[in-house]
Amino acid sequence: MNDTDDDSDEYEDGKSKNRKKWIIATILVAAVILTGTALSTAPLHGNSSNGSKASVSNSSGELTISNYKKLSDGMTYEKCCEILGSKGTATFNNKSDGVETKTYNWFGIGKSVYAVFQNNKLISSGQNGLE
Repeated sequence: MNDTDDDSDEYEDGKSKNRKKWIIATILVAAVILTGTALSTAPLHGNSSNGSKASVSNSSGELTISNYKKLSDGMTYEKCCEILGSKGTATFNNKSDGVETKTYNWFGIGKSVYAVFQNNKLISSGQNGLE
């Protein structure tokens, strides 16, 4: 009788299923912790026109609601940095099944922006304290 092989297979299946849940939960927890006590209720920014001029010079790196609203789903990390005026702080990085997921945060005094990228394309963003 060799029940350990069956137990091992079940254990591996459980690990695989729980891994995706863990990744998603980690991203969400990190985003909430790093952006403050609450996230904005603003919707994701997927409805911007592709022809908009998003090259903004913001050498001070100050975060503004105007710049935040220029972010749209599908933008690269580099384009988001250009719009927000500085590089973000990497807070999460995972590669699984050929999909690389990264979360970045931008901080100002009393304000912050977070962005989640998959394969260098923006899939989600949020802000706290921008006016």
